[in-house]
Amino acid sequence: MNESNQTSNNPANPSNVSFFERMSNKIQTSLTIKLLTIGVLILLLLIPLDMVQDLIHDREYRNYEAINEVNKLWGSHQTLKGPVLSIPYKEYVKEKVNDEEVVRVLTHRLQVFPKVLKYIGNVKPEKLHRGIYEVAVYKGDIDISGEFLFQDVMEWGVDTADILWDQATLNFGMTDLGSVQNKVMVDWNGSDKEFKPGVSGTELFGTGIHVPVKLEQHDTYKFNVQLKLNGSQNLKFIPLGGITEAHLSSKWVDPKFSGDFIPDERTVSDNGFEANWKVLDLNRPIPPVLKSNMDIDRYAFGVDFILPANQYQKSTRSAKYAMLVIALTFLVFFFIQILQKVNLHSLQYVLVGLALVIFYTLLVSISEFLSFNTSYLIAAGATILLVVFYMQGVLKNIKFSAIIFGFMTLIYGFIFTIINLEDTSLLIGSIGLFITLAVVMIVSRKINWNQIRQK
Repeated sequence: MNESNQTSNNPANPSNVSFFERMSNKIQTSLTIKLLTIGVLILLLLIPLDMVQDLIHDREYRNYEAINEVNKLWGSHQTLKGPVLSIPYKEYVKEKVNDEEVVRVLTHRLQVFPKVLKYIGNVKPEKLHRGIYEVAVYKGDIDISGEFLFQDVMEWGVDTADILWDQATLNFGMTDLGSVQNKVMVDWNGSDKEFKPGVSGTELFGTGIHVPVKLEQHDTYKFNVQLKLNGSQNLKFIPLGGITEAHLSSKWVDPKFSGDFIPDERTVSDNGFEANWKVLDLNRPIPPVLKSNMDIDRYAFGVDFILPANQYQKSTRSAKYAMLVIALTFLVFFFIQILQKVNLHSLQYVLVGLALVIFYTLLVSISEFLSFNTSYLIAAGATILLVVFYMQGVLKNIKFSAIIFGFMTLIYGFIFTIINLEDTSLLIGSIGLFITLAVVMIVSRKINWNQIRQK
């Protein structure tokens, strides 16, 4: 009787194990359920990852706000246009009024572009700080010269007798008048004239300056303008001349040549850059004379004064690989469970996942004070050491801790390489993922999943 009681009360007897206990043991030892749990945890980590990406966008927006504040105080990006002659002419229109033919005289304007236009600029760059943010600005000394030729007046499509030569206006367009640092004068055929604010007789420019000039039909007019201005981010020109030449020199070591035309010659070194452009009238569809408005800004060319690295763009790119890092790290932990026959609790996966997510907040915050490369090294090193230290306490196995350390170092190094590559990032990333998948398949091909039971 006593023996039967002892047998019935023995917890080791399978018959005494409750249904819920058996299900609990089955859940703990089921590989399928473990994989599903890991997958659910990875999906749940999308929530903090999304919050991290919002944080990066918010910091980037604050950076743009700082740039805009500096632009208002210092000067914005500059696009120089012209000069252009606006010459009025008469047009006679016949109309019938009360059955009588009446001739009305309308006044229109011709927009005449220079035959030769030259820009010569020396740009002195600076870096201004607005709080923790850095903005690239510059002071520019620009010499603008060229000449207008009236040899092809008969091809303008206007009777020369109807052209009001003595009522012409010389217009010069620019993006930001508030950043001009000198009284702008024009040497007009040896005579100095002072520009006035605003444009007159043209819709080619939104903002600019003008000066009235008197013309003669058969003369050649040479001009020269000395311009001192402040600007930020970029300096561009519109090729309005029959031949437009531009020469820029600066001590800025990270120029980006942009726009419709690239320099014919350029030299970039640790001492700065020099660039030369030459644009012919055949290179852009702008006629020498316009009777109507035209979008000329699309043909701008010049240089962007970019900062060496935009840490927010690189942080955004690195965050795009966050799910890959988390999934591969969890996969390594899963294989370690199988090889060492230990059970890792879901909470332990969550803690490691959060550590991998916090890496990106560390990266963004540190990169606002240090270079991106240094910030990446610090954030990655801190995250790897934290995860390895934690897993060593869980696994009690130096060999597996070393494997985790090596794998995480490899994956963060791989992501860093992809981030810093531009043209070949897709190729390198695809090859890296293919090799990773191949390694996983090779490691797992000899595992008999049906016989594995974790203790």
